[in-house]
Amino acid sequence: MLDVDGMEVLRAYRQRNPETVIVMMTAFGSIETAIRAIKEGAYDYVSKPFKLEEIKLTIHRALEQRRLMRENIHYRQELITKYKLENIVGRSPQMLEVYKTIARVAKAVPRS
Repeated sequence: MLDVDGMEVLRAYRQRNPETVIVMMTAFGSIETAIRAIKEGAYDYVSKPFKLEEIKLTIHRALEQRRLMRENIHYRQELITKYKLENIVGRSPQMLEVYKTIARVAKAVPRS
């Protein structure tokens, strides 16, 4: 490899592409390095030599993780759109007061 180590590459890539699922691979692995890589954002850490079935399973799981992340983002956006204040039905004076109360409460509640 170049003059940078794999952890530096992992950090730089995660900064530019945080949604990407990364599997680290090394010939000189240790438990400490694997833990560090996962803490830095790697999905998994594989040491050489590895069995082909192991790497296939790891990649399959990583792709499933990415699919679930994208699905989660899609459903969150759908919920935000569906439950906007503008989408509530009702125009009576009483309902307008309810909407105003909801808007005041929504502004006061901290978002995570």
